[in-house]
Amino acid sequence: MRNRDVYDRDRVNGIGFVDRWRGLRGQLPKLGVFVISGAVALLSPTAVGAMAELGPVDESLDALSRMGWERSQRFEGRLTTGATALSVDPMRDLLAVGSEQGVLLGRLDGSAPLRSVPLESVLDLHFATDGDLYIATAHGFWVLEKSEGGFARDPVESTPATGELARVVRRIATGAGVVAVATDEGVFLSLRPTHSPPFEKSARSDPSRIVWRNIDSGFPAGAVAAVAFESKPEVNVLWAVVGPALWRTETSREGRVNSVREEVVPGRLHGENPIDVVANLPSGSLALVYSRTILLRTPSAEGQPGQWKTLRPVLPPGATIRRLGTSPSGYWLATDRGLLLSRSASGRWRRAGSPAGRAAASAVAAFGTRLYVAGAQGLLVADRALGGSSATHRGRAPDAPPIALVHQAVLREQGLLPSVFQNAWRGVQRRAWLPALGLRFDADRDRGRATDHDEVFVSGEYHSLRDRDKDRSLDLGASLTMTWDLRDLAYEPEQIDISREARLVIGLRDDVLDEVNQIYFERLAVARQLEYLAEFPVSSRDESGDPNEGVVNAADRVLSLELRLGELTAGLDAWTGGWFSRQLEGARLRAN
Repeated sequence: MRNRDVYDRDRVNGIGFVDRWRGLRGQLPKLGVFVISGAVALLSPTAVGAMAELGPVDESLDALSRMGWERSQRFEGRLTTGATALSVDPMRDLLAVGSEQGVLLGRLDGSAPLRSVPLESVLDLHFATDGDLYIATAHGFWVLEKSEGGFARDPVESTPATGELARVVRRIATGAGVVAVATDEGVFLSLRPTHSPPFEKSARSDPSRIVWRNIDSGFPAGAVAAVAFESKPEVNVLWAVVGPALWRTETSREGRVNSVREEVVPGRLHGENPIDVVANLPSGSLALVYSRTILLRTPSAEGQPGQWKTLRPVLPPGATIRRLGTSPSGYWLATDRGLLLSRSASGRWRRAGSPAGRAAASAVAAFGTRLYVAGAQGLLVADRALGGSSATHRGRAPDAPPIALVHQAVLREQGLLPSVFQNAWRGVQRRAWLPALGLRFDADRDRGRATDHDEVFVSGEYHSLRDRDKDRSLDLGASLTMTWDLRDLAYEPEQIDISREARLVIGLRDDVLDEVNQIYFERLAVARQLEYLAEFPVSSRDESGDPNEGVVNAADRVLSLELRLGELTAGLDAWTGGWFSRQLEGARLRAN
């Protein structure tokens, strides 16, 4: 089995950086440029050479959306709450993945065990040019120093200020000569000459003494949601999102803050705060990102402001945008309902293949033909060179029915097939032609009693006479009426109720299919791991020296995976009413 955990060269999680190699400008024949989450990363000669070896990939949006995604096997079981941040150091062959529990750090080629750095609520990661790893968390800013043959034993806290709000460090961005962090207290800068290490340090062994400067002159107070640097010839332009406003700060290469002003954004959404700002997009564009809308500014002409354009990408039902960025294959949107891909910012967006297109995504990175997504499913990897064949042929175990048939079985079992509402709509359209029937029964009952008294004088005597009579009657009647309300031919009030119910069911169906996709593709990953262990039962990287130790570890791993496979199969049976297991049994009988 090929190792899927190769590295990426991009910045992820909506936090970009610019590494300018001034001293190598005359030595590099060509610099490769990636635009990731609104900032530019100038690649090293090693990265450019690796890209050249992989060669170009000509692909359409359909091919991108059909890419097959797999969970990184090295990180399987280590990212129990998902991944929140990514960073790579291609010069040193290192990969770092952040989560709620901390950072997992290891070599890109998988030649060494993963190292765990226990820090809670990691929000951003960034490898500096000198090899240090910068870690932004909800509880402070930390530096894990690079040392000979590895890293320091423990990270050192280098939070910009002492207040509780300053400890919530959300973003990191770097430009030529400056590093910026976005906190809930404001923006902090560490200014440096371009030939110096990424931070001003009074002592190389004491990163806690980083010199930070708070932008307070003319800059609004409050939490900063996002920061990004825009490349300019003589200055660094820092864009920052503070509340509903976009602010622009210019700093010189010598570290002076030249100007601070609020950017006028025509068409800015009122009542909603931006969540991201992305600079250095293709053709020099700038994007202000909202939960469901993107404001794109075209490059400004000499002395003229740029023009803003409103983009409203079609998102999955109920989805909100988390990050916008680009990769060599086009644009991507990370949402809480999955990853979306497009060839251009204003073009058509399409969901990525499962599970990346269905699970919440937090960070995206790309290098060569490989794409990486960090999110609710952990770390996902896809290879654009394999196109849609990965999902259709490589991703499905021989005994597993296709995901499309599983979807149909789930929707049929749960009563969520589209035909339910199609029948309801047809019934509403025919309703006006059907009369309202009225059936009436009448009953009339009558009872009468009469008594007459009289006297008669006959033969000299009086005689009393009494006359009584009784009568009864019962009348029954029935009537049938039919009434047509022809106004319903033009408008049926119940259409509103059906439309509202249909929207709710569509959202429910999307959630159900998301859950089924996660179970289905996790089951495929577990099945493939079992196949791999059946072929290579003894680990070749066992460090104990005991030849039996690898066999024992492999046996334990096989038992754990078999239990997990049974659990996932039971989950699919629950959604399909036992249909999934019946399909598996039928496949086994046909194979025999």
